[in-house]
Amino acid sequence: MPTTSTSQEEIAITAFDLDKSTAQLTVDTTVYSREAVLGAAYVFTNRCFVLLDAPSQNQLRVELKGRETLDQPALELIAGEFGNELLNQTLRQVICRQQQPLIEAIVSRTIGSALGPSSQAPVEIDLSELEALELDDEPFDDPLGIAVSWEDKYGKNKKDKKTTEAETETEAGVEPTPEEIKS
Repeated sequence: MPTTSTSQEEIAITAFDLDKSTAQLTVDTTVYSREAVLGAAYVFTNRCFVLLDAPSQNQLRVELKGRETLDQPALELIAGEFGNELLNQTLRQVICRQQQPLIEAIVSRTIGSALGPSSQAPVEIDLSELEALELDDEPFDDPLGIAVSWEDKYGKNKKDKKTTEAETETEAGVEPTPEEIKS
C-alpha cells in the first residue's frame, strides 16, 4: 500500500488500498474551504462512495471508494480528478463572492418588479365613459352572417348537423329524399 504525504502539500494522497478499491486524501482546510471539499465530494457521489472525516482542526480526510474494483492507475486518476474538482469548487466560490452584489441587485429588482407598482398614491379610474354607454341598445343586425357562433357554424360534426336538419324538415312535414339521407 503506497503512501505519499508531505506537510507542504495542500492535498496529500495518504493511502491507496487496492483490496478495498479506495483512495484516501487529506485536504488542508486553510487552503481549500470546507464548502469546496463538500462540493467536490458531492460531484463524485455518482462515481464512487465518498466518506469524509475531520482528523484535526484544519484537515479533512476524504476516502473515495470505487463502486467496482479499481486498480492503482484508476485510483490515482480519481484522486487527481478530485483535486481538480477542489480547484473548480474553490473558483466557483470566489466568483460567487465577487458577483454577490450583482446577484443581490438582480434578485431584488426581480422581486420588486413582481410585487407591482408601489401603493403610494391610489389610482383614479375614470368611469365617465362607462356611465355614457347605453346598455339598453338592441342587438346589432348581422346581414352578412359574420357574427355566428362556432357551434352554429360547425356544430359537433357535420353528420349531427345533417341529422338535425333532417329532423327539422320531418317535423315541418317535409320528408327527406333518399339522397339526403345517404349523405
